[in-house]
Amino acid sequence: MIVREIRKTAVGNKLYLVWGGFRRTRVPEWDRFEPFYRWAIARGFTADHYISRPRKDEPFGPDNCEIRLARADNGMPSIAQARAWDRTAAKLWALIGQPDPREYERLRGEGMGE
Repeated sequence: MIVREIRKTAVGNKLYLVWGGFRRTRVPEWDRFEPFYRWAIARGFTADHYISRPRKDEPFGPDNCEIRLARADNGMPSIAQARAWDRTAAKLWALIGQPDPREYERLRGEGMGE
């Protein structure tokens, strides 16, 4: 494989930047980009993923890297957290004696909030 050709793709370019970012802490078998690229693609890496290293005291390598979905793992709230926040916001609106603006949006979506 030619690195220049791989980098023309969005995923290839992202992986190249990731690979370059852990230059000082990678295993010798990943000194070349192509083996790293093949490893990541074989495990389903896409533009929506990132690579994490579970054991921070060990170098980046096939035995110490995980491919994770960026949207789910980068601080996005879970459904349960979002619902808890929603309940807390509803209590706050009730506490200050104001109508809950989410209720207006719900009714408006049903054609009743005019």
